[in-house]
Amino acid sequence: MGGVPTSEIEEINNTLSSKIHFDTFTLFEDGNDTYRQFSVNNRDEIKKAVEESGEVNAIVSQLHNHLSAWWGTASEEFASIAGHRDALLPKVRNSLMHSMRQALEPIGMLDQHQVAGIFVNWWDGVKYDLKSIMQRKWDIDLIYPEYNDLVTAMFFSGEQQAIDKKREEITNCEVKLEDAVEQVLEAVEYEPEEPTEDEDAKDVKHTPKLAYEQLAIALKDCEDGTEEASDLEVYSAKLKACEEALKTAKSEYDQLQKTLDLHLELKCLGAESKKQYAERLLNQANNEIGEITLHVTGFLEQTGLQFCIPAEDVSIESILASLDEIKKSVPSSKNKRTAEQNALLTKVAQAKNILKEPKKKFTKLQKEVVKIQQLLSGYDAAMLSIGGQITEEETRTLILQKHYNIIADQLNRYIEQAWREVIEASEHLYDKYAVSAKQITADRDSVMHELNDILKKLKYVD
Repeated sequence: MGGVPTSEIEEINNTLSSKIHFDTFTLFEDGNDTYRQFSVNNRDEIKKAVEESGEVNAIVSQLHNHLSAWWGTASEEFASIAGHRDALLPKVRNSLMHSMRQALEPIGMLDQHQVAGIFVNWWDGVKYDLKSIMQRKWDIDLIYPEYNDLVTAMFFSGEQQAIDKKREEITNCEVKLEDAVEQVLEAVEYEPEEPTEDEDAKDVKHTPKLAYEQLAIALKDCEDGTEEASDLEVYSAKLKACEEALKTAKSEYDQLQKTLDLHLELKCLGAESKKQYAERLLNQANNEIGEITLHVTGFLEQTGLQFCIPAEDVSIESILASLDEIKKSVPSSKNKRTAEQNALLTKVAQAKNILKEPKKKFTKLQKEVVKIQQLLSGYDAAMLSIGGQITEEETRTLILQKHYNIIADQLNRYIEQAWREVIEASEHLYDKYAVSAKQITADRDSVMHELNDILKKLKYVD
């Protein structure tokens, strides 16, 4: 009958599959003790059968459960290096490796060398962390910004969910916009221009711009007030609405992401450095305002208009208001004014003209001051809303979680390697034996039948 020798199937079972609790015979039909036929329809089903095996996933879950239980106690021992020098490190390393082996080896999927590989890959890969923990204990630099996902999961899961939801909204808006574009092009019966003999056919992308262009052409050929023109206007309005919805969703997404980024930074680093920088900018702006005011008062004193300088709250605005009051106090009719009053009005007009440029700078600086003050108060409000800066204990939790994730990733690498070995060995059998002897005979008979027909037509055989 032919097929796959059971001895080769058993060899894979005994050397590879048994480690991951997978029975390679499940890939084959029931048969005799010598040969088996594949029960899978194609090569890809082998990988799927291994990855979806209940027995395989059960042992993988068992490994991760044991790893989690081990870390529950091992993390405390690992944390004991905080604030200590190298003297403690070898002892902790040896103890943790020994306890990890005790936790994982009895399950049977991984041998002592593979478990040791998981440990060594983790330990040797985090040397900077070890040094930092020993010298500075639980420093947020070991988390922020590379492992922001951990901070987000602990403190800002709601904000992340809002971002994810908004991202889905953007995708939906993009789909609706694409549909609107297609509806427009279908309504106007758009056909791309045929290339000339010397040109290659161009792939014209269906974009909103193209839709608007085709709408404009179609509307130009329609009479105003007709049903056709009205329908095209509806399509145009729908297209614009879809574009606006997408633009709004993207803008809201950007704002949500910026807010989360700010909250992450404030949570991890605090607001002091940002506030100090803002306060330096505020002082600089106020100093420039003071210099402008001093320059203006000096000019007024030189021109004999020192009486326009208010006794309190001296600023360009108050000075300009004082100059306006002087102008109002003088008769509006030139015939009713004295020579002294005319001279005073001339000085006031000249002063107001000269103060135009300082007034522009003053107004700009004032806006900057208001903006910086809002920024400072915003930092305080944000810190309050996020519950203040992260504590050392919270940082410790995140760093330990980071290390557990690294170890779990290493475990997954070895698990996937064990899977691949079983899959590749089984695929090799498939490549080698998938075409059965029966199929080969059938193919041969078919070819011979065709050959005989040809020979009969050529009258070489009866």
